[in-house]
Amino acid sequence: MTKLEEIVDVIVKNIKSDMDSIYKGIPIADWNALLDTFGLSASEMKEEIYHILAIYSNQTGKDYYMNDDYEIILENGDIITYRQLSNLIRKKLF
Repeated sequence: MTKLEEIVDVIVKNIKSDMDSIYKGIPIADWNALLDTFGLSASEMKEEIYHILAIYSNQTGKDYYMNDDYEIILENGDIITYRQLSNLIRKKLF
């Protein structure tokens, strides 16, 4: 599993955990419904994802932090923007 795949999995598992416990029984069909159900704006969800990765990085010692521009730098130097990351998360969730 690549770094990017693992990052997406970590975030998706975290979001699904909330969907399956706190928001169980509430139909969430897409990203906008998820934001509405979670009571978050798009910028607040960006911060949430930033913190999910920071906590995971601290717990595992892996460098999965986002930089101050909300980007992830992969092993080969490629840069994944938050928009690219959120699109991958959406595809995996819905």
